Amino acid sequence: MSIDDGWFRWTPQNARESVFGDLRPLIDEFESVPTDSGKKSAEWLRKSALSDYPSTVTWVLKSESGRQIDGFFALASDSIKLNKEHRKELPHEQPSSIPEPVQGASLIAWIARHRNSETPGRLIMHYAIYIALKVAHLQGTPVAVLDPLNNIPTAEHMEKHYGFRRSFTADHSQIRLWVPLWVPLHAA
Repeated sequence: MSIDDGWFRWTPQNARESVFGDLRPLIDEFESVPTDSGKKSAEWLRKSALSDYPSTVTWVLKSESGRQIDGFFALASDSIKLNKEHRKELPHEQPSSIPEPVQGASLIAWIARHRNSETPGRLIMHYAIYIALKVAHLQGTPVAVLDPLNNIPTAEHMEKHYGFRRSFTADHSQIRLWVPLWVPLHAA
């Protein structure tokens, strides 16, 4: 499967088009892995993905058999405040200068894999990063961010398998993960 095979943007316009008519029932039947964050993600896909557009853009992966949505992710624009050490990892022209603390980011607002999918979760994450990289080159968002819903095991998994780094939201109430967009993701 090439990187674009099976991926569709789930937008209100596409939901109205007859050519995408088979996606609606598959989205309505989407069941994520049985975790709290998986359940919240599946509910968001079914109930809010279309109403959150255009501030959040959802991509769904239709299985090769066409019988289910193997996974999805949703991206939105955001920003992150990075400490001095983290900012040193960002590209900058003058070796003696350090980028500003607040940086534009592509937020991976939602990401989930179908509970019965054989598609590896890393494929879904890699495609999300692929789209975020496209945005970075057009808009100047040098990092991708993800909020693991204060789930420490999820945060540790993302750090170990995808190279995310730990930061915190502005009020330090929630873990926020970030990864520079020009560094290749680790193989999972």
